[in-house]
Amino acid sequence: ERLFGCRLFERSQQALVPSERWRAMLRGARLLMAELGRVAEDVSSADADIALTLRLGAPSSLMLGVLVPAVRKLAAAEGRRLRIELREGLTPDLLERLRGGDLDGVVGRSALPDEVLRRSGLVFEKCYDEEMQIVLPLGHPAAERADIGLRDVLGERWIAQSQPSLPRLTIEARCREEGISLPGPFADSDSMLTILQLCARGAGAAVLPR
Repeated sequence: ERLFGCRLFERSQQALVPSERWRAMLRGARLLMAELGRVAEDVSSADADIALTLRLGAPSSLMLGVLVPAVRKLAAAEGRRLRIELREGLTPDLLERLRGGDLDGVVGRSALPDEVLRRSGLVFEKCYDEEMQIVLPLGHPAAERADIGLRDVLGERWIAQSQPSLPRLTIEARCREEGISLPGPFADSDSMLTILQLCARGAGAAVLPR
């Protein structure tokens, strides 16, 4: 408190409560510690001729579909002068790590309005509109149809992404708009690879980002 010249805690006879100034100081301290960590990494990797460490986060599905191909291109272009750290998780958690300085960038999904994104203190750039698709096992009677819709597979056991998942919320909103009542999921998983394997082995159907 002497260092910052203001009260960081609200005092009473019952408790010592952190103030908003304390929370602001803590956010700054986390950014400072993260940056000190980056400096230590740069110093330790100087002999290895590594020019930059890039820390990126994404949900598992986007990690496989977007970041892995991008990293492959970066590796071909930059060679040994670039070190990449990849972290998987839910988009809201990754954005908090980005705010705290633990990550340099996040590839994620967002349904927030533009004005909310602008107030977040982060820079957002839209990459593409995501297409959703129905996933069925090979040999399913409906799998060969080009015009299959949700109504055609309502009798299937559903395998869903775990909550909170933006693709799952998107599908549920779409069903409400069309007056469709999907059954509760037979199984759910955080991993898109696990969901694909379950569908491939005939355990049920899923709706996933393309």
